[in-house]
Amino acid sequence: HEYPESGLQEDSGYCAYDTVYRLLTAQLHPSDSVHYSWNGSPADTFPDFAVHDTGWVFLRMEEPAGCITRDSVRQFHYPEYDPGIGTDRGVCPEDSVQVLLESPLNNVPGLRYLWNTGDTLHGITVLDTGLYWLQVNDSAHCSYTDSLRVYRFAGPEVAVGPDTVLCGQDTLFLLLSPQNLHAGYHYRWNTSGMDTLPEYLATDTGWYLLQVLDSNFCIAKDSLHIGQMPLLEPDLGIDTLICDRPLYTLYTPDEHKRLWTDGSTDTFFTVTVSGDYWLELSDSLGCSQRDSVRVDFMQSPEVALIDSILCEAEWIELEVSGQYPEYLWSTGSRTHYTRVNDTGLVWVRVTNACASASDSCWIRGCRYEPLEIYIPNSFTPNKDGLNTVFTIHIDHYRVFDIDIYDRWGERIHHSSDPNNIWDGLYQGEPVQEDVYVYVIRVLSEDGRLYAYYGNITVLR
Repeated sequence: HEYPESGLQEDSGYCAYDTVYRLLTAQLHPSDSVHYSWNGSPADTFPDFAVHDTGWVFLRMEEPAGCITRDSVRQFHYPEYDPGIGTDRGVCPEDSVQVLLESPLNNVPGLRYLWNTGDTLHGITVLDTGLYWLQVNDSAHCSYTDSLRVYRFAGPEVAVGPDTVLCGQDTLFLLLSPQNLHAGYHYRWNTSGMDTLPEYLATDTGWYLLQVLDSNFCIAKDSLHIGQMPLLEPDLGIDTLICDRPLYTLYTPDEHKRLWTDGSTDTFFTVTVSGDYWLELSDSLGCSQRDSVRVDFMQSPEVALIDSILCEAEWIELEVSGQYPEYLWSTGSRTHYTRVNDTGLVWVRVTNACASASDSCWIRGCRYEPLEIYIPNSFTPNKDGLNTVFTIHIDHYRVFDIDIYDRWGERIHHSSDPNNIWDGLYQGEPVQEDVYVYVIRVLSEDGRLYAYYGNITVLR
């Protein structure tokens, strides 16, 4: 007797992603008496056996004479290869795309690579966004594919606002803040302290840059410039008092836009009435600055007193017309009037912001007492002891005053004391023999004013 032949096929391999299914068929023999047994199962006694899983399948064949044939076949999966090019890759908006895609299977022999770009290496560098896949093929013709997408992150957004220009007179105290705050952002200003708060208080002109970093390490930047216009400096000077003139002119050399109190825009402004006046300068940005000045017009004081006679009345009243801030009378009064109860010279001085003015008058009495005065008409200053000085003899006077002039009108002697003799000297030198003119003024005790004019001859 012969052993029956099994006729089983060879072991069979499957790709890892394939479903295992195989119909095993034993060799048929003429004799129906050959008994088949698959995997020792009493139910599987047919020549055919359907395989649905990997592993060994055992076949036992026995012919009637008791000859037994055993055979086996294995179903298995080939190794599975993961191309492993990773997950989707994001690129920051400000970066250029340059992403290395690479499979970790480069050390596995016998594998073939095919990218959707046509490349056949295990790694490529892509320069654009999009979908990329890699197919790995092994020697059993199994194919494994992995894919990913290269895309751009949305990236952070930052906006610190437009450039700002401040007016010259403004205090630079500006709070800078991004218009779209985000809790997940990291902020950094380009300041000396590298401030990391989203808000920054700017106190100086210049460029301010804010850098924002998001959770993907993408960076966004925005900047603004803070400038300041030159300070407008209208200068009308200090408050001004104009004395004895009808008008005053205010002037500015500034070429900025001008606006005066009355709405005019010239470089000159004529003032004719006391008051407060202002000039406003403005520039192209709309910044403006104003200066003001007070202009007052005033006349210097004028005062005129008239000689008066004091008779039976106990006193007379003298008054100055006009209002002035300061009065001073010879009587000691400091108002616009004074009361006089005696004869003599009375004077007043009035003062305002422009100037001072004064005047005097004589107060005479009604009672007359003749004035006794002797005035010589010549003298001989030759030091012989006889009539060598010029002296006046007078009684009953209050005020005395004498001036002596030469023929050319030059005053060569003055005295307020009749006993102050003239010795014929001028500036320490003897005058020449000639005729000289004297002017004498005397206020008598009764308040009468006398004036004497005459000649005195100097003989040598």
